[in-house]
Amino acid sequence: MILPQISATYAESQTSYKAGVALALCEMVPKLGKDYTIQKVMPILIELLKDDCAEVRLNVVQNLTNIVNVVQTDMISPSFITILVNLTKDNQWRVRMANVALVGNLSVKFGHEIYKKSL
Repeated sequence: MILPQISATYAESQTSYKAGVALALCEMVPKLGKDYTIQKVMPILIELLKDDCAEVRLNVVQNLTNIVNVVQTDMISPSFITILVNLTKDNQWRVRMANVALVGNLSVKFGHEIYKKSL
């Protein structure tokens, strides 16, 4: 599979490559399945959500619903929730706007208690 190659190269790559990796991974998740996504893809996406480039973060945030649909809400890690909360204060308005829309969509999936406690 191509994921080991991506894992080895994305961190030191140019912004456009990382933005493409973010988008491609989010689109591939439904085909990769829950276990593979949790073990291999989520760590990469979490790192991409911390990237300095707003385009990279935006590509992940805009497509996170795909990930949540596959891994389900019980598999979302506390570090992932922390990153989402931090993205509400992102310097780039497009990232903040996409994150707010995502959090609104996730509230339906997470349920009232988790949403109130975490988000």
